[in-house]
Amino acid sequence: MSETVTVIIPTTCEKRREAQLLRAIDSIQRQKGVSANILVVVNGKRFDSDLLAALKSREDLTVEYLELGSAPNACAHARSIIQTRYFSFLDDDDELLDDSLRVRLDAFDADPSLDLVVANGYNEIGGKREIRVKNGERVNEDIQMALIEANWLTSCGGVFRTDSITEAFFKEPAEYNEWTLLAFRITCTRKVLFINKPTFVVHSTPGSLSKSKAFVLSDADVIRSMIELTDRKEVRLALNRKLCGSLHYIADYLLEQGNYFDAWKYHIKSLLYPGGFAYLSFTRKLLAPWIFK
Repeated sequence: MSETVTVIIPTTCEKRREAQLLRAIDSIQRQKGVSANILVVVNGKRFDSDLLAALKSREDLTVEYLELGSAPNACAHARSIIQTRYFSFLDDDDELLDDSLRVRLDAFDADPSLDLVVANGYNEIGGKREIRVKNGERVNEDIQMALIEANWLTSCGGVFRTDSITEAFFKEPAEYNEWTLLAFRITCTRKVLFINKPTFVVHSTPGSLSKSKAFVLSDADVIRSMIELTDRKEVRLALNRKLCGSLHYIADYLLEQGNYFDAWKYHIKSLLYPGGFAYLSFTRKLLAPWIFK
């Protein structure tokens, strides 16, 4: 059964990303047994004029431009104009394997009650591939608890049913860790299936946001948002334990940055959550600059 899927590529459309962007587009066009519409959403002011013009001139693409440079905002805009029964996403530096969309659409055909089908994939670092979701064989046992252990939804991992994964899910996205929060929102009210088969490749790139201060500090906020969304006691407890670890990680990060005051603040917060006693010894590390002055 052939279906049409819109694949959304948010991109800054910079010259330095041209080769990766064209590879991403090509990987969509190579999909087997699926008709794929490609929607490129150029966002921000860093775009290369010649590359943008070249994309707009192609008849096999739809190109939208947004002045605000924000991938989550670009995804939300794209969702608002989807016309096909299914949609998916692909970062401009990643690629789909040839049967990526077909594998997930087959799951929809087998179970029409599904709202989101997610598949595993590879991380490629230095030319070597490793499986992305290590606990993939256990995800479907309890999909929310599995998400707390490790995020199973990356940007290119899911195919969404348009009529059930509405625009509302993409409003007010988290600035970082937006796919984790989106996945959790969906699991609260929708039916999700995880397929433990690699269907995409995520390529590691320099300057990862995960190393930035803003990313580190945002982690606790995302976990708090997840706590507010669920009424499952066991999930709340697991999330509170995760929040404890996140607050400790932030404290350690801030200490390494020399921000002792805020490091103390986050350390004290971490002690108030389940499992906080495990980080009591970190107090000595915080006191060290004064003890050995």
